[in-house]
Amino acid sequence: MSRPTVYRTLESLQKKELIEKLDRKKGRSVTPKSPDELLSILRIQKRKVDEQEREFTRIISLLKTEHYISNKKPFEIFEGENGKKFILNELTETHAKKISVIFGKENVLAEKDLLPIFEKIQKRLGKIDVQEIFVEEFKEDTAEYIKKKNIYGKSFFGTLVIAHKVFYFHENQIFSIEEEFLTKLIKSLFDLSWTE
Repeated sequence: MSRPTVYRTLESLQKKELIEKLDRKKGRSVTPKSPDELLSILRIQKRKVDEQEREFTRIISLLKTEHYISNKKPFEIFEGENGKKFILNELTETHAKKISVIFGKENVLAEKDLLPIFEKIQKRLGKIDVQEIFVEEFKEDTAEYIKKKNIYGKSFFGTLVIAHKVFYFHENQIFSIEEEFLTKLIKSLFDLSWTE
């Protein structure tokens, strides 16, 4: 290899932090980074890529929300498994960091259905806060970002999820509510139930 090619190659490797140049009495020499240092560099780069992906997904989510708001229908009804999948996918894309859920009797949507979705939201947004109200018994073991509470003696059927909008799962239908006043009212009623 010619001297200029060697210098260009070494410069490229140094920019990638794979080698380091050492000045010695008899001239300059080059040494590769240790495997531990290389692994550390790889981990830092992976962390940066993960952060960029999270930010990109957050921006896409906000753009989708803006798109839905500009074309929104205040109230929609979805039916069957396809409707459920569509709504759960929309919930996965939420930008809301606080999510509230009421699990009533005869739930079409159970807590185990929502846990993988919460994990995806947490991974994308970094930190979320989930409050779950149960009208029947619940299991204590769960993720640290989920707080649970019982409201005994109340009659509530289906599952209500409050995020960037309200979703109500009952029998074979899912109701999606995006009307601002109604959404605020339902959130207020949930907060009242939570503080009781």
